[in-house]
Amino acid sequence: MKKEAWLAAVAGLLVAGTIATWFLSRPSPEGLATAARARALLDRASERVVFYTLHPRPRPVDGKTGNPDLHGWTVLQRKAIDDRDMVQRIRDTVSDARTYGGTPARCFEPGLAFGFEGIEAVDFVVCLACQQIACFKGGQRADLFVLSPSGNARLLALYKALADP
Repeated sequence: MKKEAWLAAVAGLLVAGTIATWFLSRPSPEGLATAARARALLDRASERVVFYTLHPRPRPVDGKTGNPDLHGWTVLQRKAIDDRDMVQRIRDTVSDARTYGGTPARCFEPGLAFGFEGIEAVDFVVCLACQQIACFKGGQRADLFVLSPSGNARLLALYKALADP
């Protein structure tokens, strides 16, 4: 193969890769719509954020777990987030269109949640296994969001950064 043909092939691959990367990094239409709903839920929530780790199975019917619960799941850890950069990272993640738009499974056994406290309390209860977020506003279920693979990875990174070992 001549040098010019080889350079043209490499240049073509670079252009194709750049276009593919750009196309794949764009949020899906579902992601854009879901992010708008997430931002609407957060509109009246303050900058105060609480991180929770949850037991993935709902609490027993008799309610005798001994631990506080969050919408039926036993809270294993509760941590107020005081770091402004981390608060912004959490808010950016749950309101970013690229976080949403995947295909859900059916388990919904959440392991983490974010509570946004303010005029209206909003909780994002997250199941990384089935890639869904159940949103609660004022104690009532308000919406269900489906995560994209990159959203799932971003939330897993937040979990690893915040959860006690």
